[in-house]
Amino acid sequence: MCLIAEELGRQLCAMPLAPCAAAALALAASKSTRHLQCLEALMRGENLVLPALRSGNARLALARDAAGAWKVSGRCDGIPAASARALSSKPRQGGTHRVLHGRQGQGPEMKPARAADGTALACLRLRNLPVPDEAIVASGAAAGALAAK
Repeated sequence: MCLIAEELGRQLCAMPLAPCAAAALALAASKSTRHLQCLEALMRGENLVLPALRSGNARLALARDAAGAWKVSGRCDGIPAASARALSSKPRQGGTHRVLHGRQGQGPEMKPARAADGTALACLRLRNLPVPDEAIVASGAAAGALAAK
């Protein structure tokens, strides 16, 4: 990581290295084939996967609806790189979950924005977005341990 950070700095590359590494760690912890395929695409540079978390303004909630299906709602502003494909949230009913959800189809509403230095950001809005069970990366104590890493 130090070598990569040094080389990115040498080129003044505005790459979100730390958030991307955190997402890779989360995907690597999963036993799901879907998550491992996403990790492989990330490692090949085909996908950029970032957590949609920013302390202070992230307001995302994951809960089951009346039919028992997972839904995520909320907002998070200032996400690095508007092309991000992952989000993370905490459920209303206790515990912690880490969720992976793509932007295709009925996806989150992401509006591009710019930081003061011109860095690409995104503003994420979710309204009862369905989250399939296979999109859950970790839950319970495993999710808490993963978040601590």
